Amino acid sequence: MKNKSEEEYKSPLTGLIDDSTYGRFDKRKSALYYSQHLAEDKEQSKVRANARKSLAKKIKEKRPGYGLKDVALHGAAKSMFFEYGFDPQCEGANRPNVGMRSWTKLSETLLTPDKLGVPPYDGDAKEAAKLVKRVAKNFGAFRVGVTGLDKRHVYQYDCDGKEIVFESVEEPYETAHKRVIPEKCKYVVVMLLHMSHEALACAPAPIGSMVPMFTYKRVDILTGGVAEFIRGLGYVAIPSANDTAVNGPFAAEAGLGEQGRADKLISPDGGALVRICKVLTDLPMELDSPQKFGIPEFCKVCRICVEACPVNTINDADEPSFEVPGPWANPGHKTWHGKNPLCWAYAESTGGGCGICLYVCPWNKPKGLLHKLVKGIIKRTPVFNRFFVWAHKFLGYGKPMDPEEWWDLDQPTYGIDTRL
Repeated sequence: MKNKSEEEYKSPLTGLIDDSTYGRFDKRKSALYYSQHLAEDKEQSKVRANARKSLAKKIKEKRPGYGLKDVALHGAAKSMFFEYGFDPQCEGANRPNVGMRSWTKLSETLLTPDKLGVPPYDGDAKEAAKLVKRVAKNFGAFRVGVTGLDKRHVYQYDCDGKEIVFESVEEPYETAHKRVIPEKCKYVVVMLLHMSHEALACAPAPIGSMVPMFTYKRVDILTGGVAEFIRGLGYVAIPSANDTAVNGPFAAEAGLGEQGRADKLISPDGGALVRICKVLTDLPMELDSPQKFGIPEFCKVCRICVEACPVNTINDADEPSFEVPGPWANPGHKTWHGKNPLCWAYAESTGGGCGICLYVCPWNKPKGLLHKLVKGIIKRTPVFNRFFVWAHKFLGYGKPMDPEEWWDLDQPTYGIDTRL
C-alpha cells in the first residue's frame, strides 16, 4: 500500500473533469498551431506575411492606433518575447527549459545547501508555502497559490515534439527526444500576473498586443526568481510559462479563480486581465483549495465577450459542456469550448494579437467598495447577475480606448495598480 507521500495527486475539480476520458494532451494539436485545423488560406506563414503587409499599409495610411510609434512599442515587446530566438515550433513563452526558465540553476554562484555544507530547508509545509508566496510577490506575482501536481495536466508531448516523462531521478534533464521531470516533484506554485486594462483596451491595435508579450518577460523574471529561490533551499524547481503543462487547471485548483465563458481563467479581483505561470517542485508545501467565486454562474447570463468577439469564436451556449469541438481541445474537461483556431488566426492577422475578450470582461472592475460589494453578492447568489450585466453596459464599462489617448496617460509602473 502506498503511503500518502507516494500517492498520485488527483485534481479536486471533480465536477469539471471526466476521469474516464481526461488525460495528457499533445500540445502540437493545440489551437496555437491553427493551420492544421483550418482551411488552406489560414496557413500560419501566409497569415503572418499578409499581416506584415497590412501593417505597413496602415502605417502609410496613418491609420489611428497604427502609427510608427505604436508599431515600435509592439516590436520592442515582441523582441523581448523572442529573446531566446525565434523557433517556429515553440515560440516565446511556449519554449520550455530556456533562459531564465531553465530547469536547472541559473548560475554557479547560487549558494545551495550542498555548497554551503548545510542541510536543505526543513521547515513545515505551511511555513514553506508562506515563504514561497512571499518571494513570488517580491518577484512580481499578483496572486500566488499552491496545488498538487496532477500529471494529467502535463503535456504528453510539448510543441517541439519532445515527450515529457516522469522518472525516479534526482534532477530534471533533457535529451534530444524527451524532457524528464523527477517523480518526486509533486507540488506546483501557481502565479498570476496582472496586465494593464487601459493598454489592452486598445486591442487589437499594437498597443493592446504589446501587453501580453511584455507580460511574458515578467513571467520569465518571476518564474526564474522563484525557481532559483527554491533551489537555494535545496530542492528541485522547474519554471514554466505556457510550456510543459496547461495552466488553467492548476490556477483553479490553487483557488486563484474559475474558468469563464471565453475558456480562460478569471480572477475574482484581477478579472480576465491575468497571465498564469508556475513552478513545479519537490519542496513540500501546504496546498490551497479551489474556491467558488460565482464566476461560471455569472458567465451563464453574461455574453459580453461573445458580443465583442470580431470573429465569433466564443461559445454562446447557456451551459459549459464536455463536448469537444475539435482536435485542438483536450477531451474530458468541462468548459465553454470555443473555436480557438479561428481566434489565433484572427489575432495573428492583425499583425500583433487581439485580447478584446479580455478587456470587455465585467470582472475587470477597479478596486472600490461598490465593486467589492457586487462581487461579494455574485459569490453568494446568482439572482442579481442579469442586473449586474445590464448595469455594466449601462454605465459604459468595457469600452475600447483610443490608442492616441493611451500615449497621454499618466500611469503607474506597467500600467497596473499593484495595490489591488
